[in-house]
Amino acid sequence: MPSILDRVKPQTGLHISIAGMSVYNMLRKRLNQKISALAGILVILSYLIFTGESVSAARAVCMLVMAIIADVRARTYDMLTALSMASVMQIMDNPYIICNTSYIMSFLAMLGIALVLPVISSADKTLVFIKKKNRKNRTLKDEVIYLLCDSLSGCIAIQLMLLPALLYVSYETSFISVILNLIVIPLMPVVMISGIVSGLAGLVSIKCAWFMAGAAHYVLKLYDILCKACADIQAGTYVTGRPQVWQMILYMFILAVWISADSEYVKYCATYHISNVHDIWRKVSNAGNLYVSGRSLRNIYRNSCNISHNIKSVILIVLLILAAVNMRYVHPKGLYIMMLDVGQGDCIYMRDENGISYLFDGGSTDVKQAGKYRIYKTLRYMGIRRIDYAVISHGDADHVNGIKELIDMSGASFTVGEVVMPDIKDKDSEESYAGMIEYAHKAGINISYKKAGDVLVCDNSTAFKITCMHPCESYDYEDANDYSAVYMIEYKDFSMLMMGDAGKKAEKCMMNDWKQHKELKVFALKAGHHGSRYSCSEAFLESIDPAIALISCGKDNRYKHPHKEMLTRLHNMDIKPYRTDEDDAIMINVSADKIKVQVYNDSR
Repeated sequence: MPSILDRVKPQTGLHISIAGMSVYNMLRKRLNQKISALAGILVILSYLIFTGESVSAARAVCMLVMAIIADVRARTYDMLTALSMASVMQIMDNPYIICNTSYIMSFLAMLGIALVLPVISSADKTLVFIKKKNRKNRTLKDEVIYLLCDSLSGCIAIQLMLLPALLYVSYETSFISVILNLIVIPLMPVVMISGIVSGLAGLVSIKCAWFMAGAAHYVLKLYDILCKACADIQAGTYVTGRPQVWQMILYMFILAVWISADSEYVKYCATYHISNVHDIWRKVSNAGNLYVSGRSLRNIYRNSCNISHNIKSVILIVLLILAAVNMRYVHPKGLYIMMLDVGQGDCIYMRDENGISYLFDGGSTDVKQAGKYRIYKTLRYMGIRRIDYAVISHGDADHVNGIKELIDMSGASFTVGEVVMPDIKDKDSEESYAGMIEYAHKAGINISYKKAGDVLVCDNSTAFKITCMHPCESYDYEDANDYSAVYMIEYKDFSMLMMGDAGKKAEKCMMNDWKQHKELKVFALKAGHHGSRYSCSEAFLESIDPAIALISCGKDNRYKHPHKEMLTRLHNMDIKPYRTDEDDAIMINVSADKIKVQVYNDSR
């Protein structure tokens, strides 16, 4: 008969199991069971206090205490009951814990072990389809295979239950992590025992402690090597973005059906209730002379239960996979443009009808690591794993430092395709400009240069076009803002002008060029230089006649952007401003000849 340790260990945190249950089992062999239980409970409660009382540790301690009490009182330990009690106790202590990610993940993982694992692996089967041989006929090879399959079953069970919450929080999942856990989890006791022994040995001799810690050191070193190796495998990470609620509900419903279909208790209840329904139906039909001979409801259900278990499993697994694949961020149809709040800086993400991604600038001077914590996070939220074109207006830090961070983060799960720079006369004269070029070259990223008249993208089938409007050829610039690249985006009846940090001088140059060709009207204008006093001149606004203006600036920035004079000009011409210092993000969606402008305020 398996010991209580064998029954509880895979269901709780390894650190708690090893600390508490080891003490309990050792003392139980020599002392009174109640005294042993009290000692084991005191050890794990002390461990919980000393380790900071984390959510997962508190859950594990609560379940283990109930397991020890059940063993002392000769009662059956029910994992779902213990998990429910642990959940209720933590909620009573802190009701807001239900919003805690650690709480959700910890309890869902345990539900995976309690509900999904019995479906995948049991005494006579493992991984759903693999039948186990009789114990008398098993070889050493069979035992190893079954052990690995059972471990893999546990990892899969947890992953299946955690998947919706994992995608909702981190926007991605790793297939390799399931396999990696087969190495990591079995070696965790080695790390813990080595650490405990090393700590005790340190009371006697430092050299002895260093020696005893060797096992933990090399195991952790192995973990580091494996994690770095897996991070470079592109196919190992599945980026989905944040799924919608209905997608997660559908997935959990199919998972519940799969669990229920293999539950003996559910089968018993279903048979009982269907029998009652059949009896009622027979009485009603006989009273109305409606009874038709043939198979009863009970027989139909019994025949359905006789369907091969494998066939039912295959059907439900296929449906589960389809539901899992469907759990992803749903991109708006057509063209959508999103201006992100990066503080005092610029960043606009755009995705065309063909799924090609563009990033117009990306940087900030007042938000640290805006590329990692603002831009990259937003891209992952939308399930974006590649920026096809990083379009840079000029080399100032508030436009490029975030893009440099994205380049540094490029790897298996995220890449930057091509960097587009303005074509200026002396590329080495501007330090920031030359620095950006060098940065991209070192990362092995292709660089292209655009000047007024050059076309970045042109798709006649979707009426989509991106044209560079500035810097003009032989343009005499004085600083980086003067040569800031300006791009025109055209899609069906929609048009938008991306001004970067271009000011009055660049505006005059573009207006003179338009006079020689045709009048230019736009729906949206990304205001130049964060809405400074000297951007968006009255003549320029009259020339392009925009309906809305997007202004990227930091809240309470020291430059006082956007300037009151510029806002007054917008107001006098009935142009509606949208500002990132007031909204977290501004999105423009163009689809089916409709233009929709939305603002997002998740954190304000």
